[in-house]
Amino acid sequence: MKPILLHDIDGVLFGEYAGHFQLRPGLKNWMTWAHEHFNVVWFTAWGEDKVKDLCHVLYLRELPFKFADWQSFAEKELWLSSKGSTLSQTEWFWIDDNIPESNKLRSLGIDPERCLQVNPEGAQELEALRERLEALLLYAHRKTAA
Repeated sequence: MKPILLHDIDGVLFGEYAGHFQLRPGLKNWMTWAHEHFNVVWFTAWGEDKVKDLCHVLYLRELPFKFADWQSFAEKELWLSSKGSTLSQTEWFWIDDNIPESNKLRSLGIDPERCLQVNPEGAQELEALRERLEALLLYAHRKTAA
């Protein structure tokens, strides 16, 4: 079973570089890779319909669509904490440009090692994120094989 990737939009798919807030280069390759290796779940303040519209505009319609409806919670990490028993049954990672402090995550029963803060600046951040996730997947694979 593929791990879950809780995926933010602003600061992850969009970044600041060349003096503008814009889509990052390599977005289609990133999304294809992410869906090959993870069950991607959109975890964003954008509403579900807006995320579907974005996927349509970016020609990502053929990829599976899952959306985390966390907006009845004050913060993403509170929703994530409420899903602890469900998430403990599988590998999962959260990518976002706004990850809370490790102490706060631990106090909510969330493993900070699964929460990857994305640099909201730079054109190459999706490549760096892929490298980080590949290393984590390799580590998880080695751990289960041992």
